[in-house]
Amino acid sequence: MQCLMPVAIALSLTLLRLDAQTPAAVTKMVAVDGHRLKVRIAGAAQGFLPTVVFESGIGTPLERWGAIQAEIAKQTATFSYDRAGIGGSEPGTEAPTFPHIVSELHSLLQASGMKPPYLLVGHSLGGPISRLFVATYPNEVAGLVYVDPGDFSGAAEKPGQEGSDMVNRLRDQSYANRSASEQAEYREARKAERSGFALFRQLPPMPDLPLVVLLGAIALPGPSGMDWKSFAAERLRQAVEHAHQWTSEVSEGWLVVTPNSSHYIQDTEPELVVWGIRKALFPEIGRRLARIPHDQGAKGILALYRQLRASYPAAAFKPNQLNSIAYRFLRAGKVEAAIQLFQRNVSEFPSDWNVYDSLGEAYLAAGQRKLAIENYEKSVQLNPGNGNGKKMLEELQK
Repeated sequence: MQCLMPVAIALSLTLLRLDAQTPAAVTKMVAVDGHRLKVRIAGAAQGFLPTVVFESGIGTPLERWGAIQAEIAKQTATFSYDRAGIGGSEPGTEAPTFPHIVSELHSLLQASGMKPPYLLVGHSLGGPISRLFVATYPNEVAGLVYVDPGDFSGAAEKPGQEGSDMVNRLRDQSYANRSASEQAEYREARKAERSGFALFRQLPPMPDLPLVVLLGAIALPGPSGMDWKSFAAERLRQAVEHAHQWTSEVSEGWLVVTPNSSHYIQDTEPELVVWGIRKALFPEIGRRLARIPHDQGAKGILALYRQLRASYPAAAFKPNQLNSIAYRFLRAGKVEAAIQLFQRNVSEFPSDWNVYDSLGEAYLAAGQRKLAIENYEKSVQLNPGNGNGKKMLEELQK
């Protein structure tokens, strides 16, 4: 798990930006479960990149994702929607429980022609909805991004807790004037909170997928008559603790606590949300290659590498990625497979001296002395300070 602060975000975002133009978005009504829901589809599937699916908070229409969806659509297919009775969608006939919302989203994606795998981006209530989607359809999800999510790791509520009762009463009052659909969503969320999110405590462990958590550190003005500053600080501390636990359960997890935003990070720092989505959209190449079973040999590694080349930004590729995998084969005695990987790396990075040095080592292990000399010579030519290459050439030319 990596814990980052936004000051380091700009460079990473620049490296992953593509020059593609935003494809035109299509907004339409799609029938599902006896009513029609408003959806917005932008971008097109690229290689094997997942479809990015945006899941909003209570009562939040899809337009809130507008600029972010348009930016991500430059790289892959994207999908946002209004839940039943929210924004431009027709009301549903069933209570918006978490399982029902997840089931309806799955049906809506199918009816809209959006094929898995999906990368889910959940804000507020959309956080726990996305987590339940992962648990329900684990084979259809490629990654998860939480944007200041509802904390579904909390304990069951206990009446009388200082500050909580007052905050909950104010929340109840604020939703009393909302639409019937928003009130229904809020009631279901409150039920889950009061139970300590019992449903989520029963879920299987999070699959080993890329996971990004973005938390806003700014506390909005609170009610008078209580120590709001301390209350908000404790809430943030708990959120960070739980987010740290979530990201520690996966091999590629990132936690960012931003001091520049409160709850709606997509409004105040859309570039940070774009960065988070791209982190999950483009998992580290070396890790992806390392997950290919060794019994698939160099063929399996190179097949995935070609797919990555067709989908990833060029700046994401480094010489050490294939090199490190090739050395695993070499140490395991699979010399021919190692040579194939080193050869591909030389063709990918013909100006890198180290890849020639590595290929020379593999040829030497295979007993191909002439080819070993040629590659060590190329390595020393590119880097006259390559002491290992000079040493090997002296020994081979004796």
